[in-house]
Formats: sequence, structure tokens, C-alpha cells
Amino acid sequence: MTTVQLIVKNNALYFPHGGTDFDKPGCPSSPELPTLLIRRYPAGDFDTVSWPLPRGKAKRERALRNLAYALFDERECNDLFPYDAVIELPDGTPFDAHAVLKHEFNEAAKPASDNGAEPEQ
Repeated sequence: MTTVQLIVKNNALYFPHGGTDFDKPGCPSSPELPTLLIRRYPAGDFDTVSWPLPRGKAKRERALRNLAYALFDERECNDLFPYDAVIELPDGTPFDAHAVLKHEFNEAAKPASDNGAEPEQ
């Protein structure tokens, strides 16, 4: 089983390889360059994941969701690591992106009344 430990650069989380040298257009990804982990949104906006993770439960959970989405994108779009790879945070803590995303999707699938919203009239 593959284990990948994320790295920190400029106070943000990076995947340790697969980055591109943007100063050399058309240059393929490199095993020596790290990849900034970003969560992309449909409107073109994005979020990075800072390290250390922010304090406070809501901010920390949002950062971990952003990290899970960023890892999902890198796995699906760039095939940087196998599905069964163990991802570790820079401090060595295992991070289960699949569990975070599964929880996120399960919460989104609940009826609005289960999420605390008022039922539609």
C-alpha cells in the first residue's frame, strides 16, 4: 500500500510531487515539484488549505473538506496516487478523504428537515 505524506510550503498544503513548472509552458508534470492542493469551485474560485489547520471546529472542518475535495480532484484528474493510498498530514496523522467526502454527500442527501431547515409549505 502506498503512503503519501503531504508537505507544507508557504503555509499551505502540497502534494509532494506532480507539480508543473509554469515558467516553462507545455512542460509535463514533475516528480520533483510539489502540487498546491486547491479546491476548485464551478465559478472559477478556489480555496487553498493552510497549515497548521485553523483553530475552531467549523473552520477546521471546512479546511478538511477543502482538502478532501482537492485530493479527490488530484486523484481523478491527475492520477497522482492510487485509490488505496494512505494520505498523511504533515504531522503524520492519517487523513481519510473518502470518509470526509462520504459524510459530506450523506449530509447533502438528507431531506431539508433533517438538516435543521424549515420544511417547504
